[in-house]
Amino acid sequence: YLEPLLLDGRKFHLRVFMLLVGNLTAYVSPDFLAIFSLEQYAGASLDETRAHLTNISHQQVLSLEDQHRCMRLFAETAPDMMAAGVAADEAEANERIAAVQERVFAIVADMVAAASSELTFQTRKNCFELFGLDFMIDPEWGVWLLEANAEPDLSKAGDRLQGVIDDILQDTLKLVVDHNPRFPSTAEAAAAPVRLREVYQRAGRAW
Repeated sequence: YLEPLLLDGRKFHLRVFMLLVGNLTAYVSPDFLAIFSLEQYAGASLDETRAHLTNISHQQVLSLEDQHRCMRLFAETAPDMMAAGVAADEAEANERIAAVQERVFAIVADMVAAASSELTFQTRKNCFELFGLDFMIDPEWGVWLLEANAEPDLSKAGDRLQGVIDDILQDTLKLVVDHNPRFPSTAEAAAAPVRLREVYQRAGRAW
C-alpha cells in the first residue's frame, strides 16, 4: 500500500491525459487534474472506502463546493501545500508542482518506450488514442504511476474545468489532422500552437 502525500488531510491522485499518435509519438497535457477524496484519510479504516479510493465516481459530490474540493488543477494546489506544511511558501509550492510535472513527463516517456518495445504492441501510422494516466505522490515527493486507462471518462471534470478537457480535445485534433502532413491544411492551421507537450518519439517516422 503506497503511503500518499496528504493535502487538507485528504488523499488525492493526479489524472494526466496522454495522446499517442501514429508510429509513435506521445504527448502529455500539462494540465494535470488533482482528484481528492472528500473524506479525511488519517484514522480512516479500510472499510471507509471514500477516504481511500479517490476515484471521483466513488465520492459523494453533492454541491459545487464538493466539486471543487474533489477536483481541481494540480497547479491550483499551492495554497493547500502551504496549509498542509509541505511547502514553506508559494514559491516552494510552485517549484514542487513543476518538479512533479517534469517527473510525470519523464515517467510517461519511459513507459511508452518500454511498452512500444514489446512485440505485442502494434502501432498504426494513421491512428491515435487518448489515455487517462493516474499518478500518486508519496510524502517524500516520489511520483508513482498507478495505471493507464484507455477510453478515459471526459465527463467528470465539471463546469469549471470543462474548458481544460475541451482544450485537450482541440489539441488532439490539431495534432492528428492539422499538423499531419498526410492531410491538406492551411499554413495557419498547420502552425497553430498546442499545449500538449511531446515527451517521446520513436526513432524513424512519427507518422
